[in-house]
Amino acid sequence: MTSQKGFAGRGRLAAACLGMLASAVGGAAGAWISVPSAATGGSVTVSGGGLRAGDVLTVRVADPTGQQHSQAGAVASNGTLSVELRPGLAGKHTVDVLDASGRRVGGGDFLHSR
Repeated sequence: MTSQKGFAGRGRLAAACLGMLASAVGGAAGAWISVPSAATGGSVTVSGGGLRAGDVLTVRVADPTGQQHSQAGAVASNGTLSVELRPGLAGKHTVDVLDASGRRVGGGDFLHSR
């Protein structure tokens, strides 16, 4: 069992980490990236929100063979991101969304079947 003091310390640490994450993604405290778990209709849309308008993010996809493909996406004036991907190979794909300095903003995996 954790003492109340230890728990509060962890809360401050978590808040500090969230602050660092927010500054890494354009200073938006509520920044998020979403990757669907499966491709539908031959495409996957990577989306995000709470991002800094005008930033250009890189959506990097590793296909089932490990080969990487990149595509740039601009953050809209309302802080959202929407990038459509059309995977060519069936299997698990790993997506990483990177900021201009190469830091990972978010990502996830999806499955594509043919």
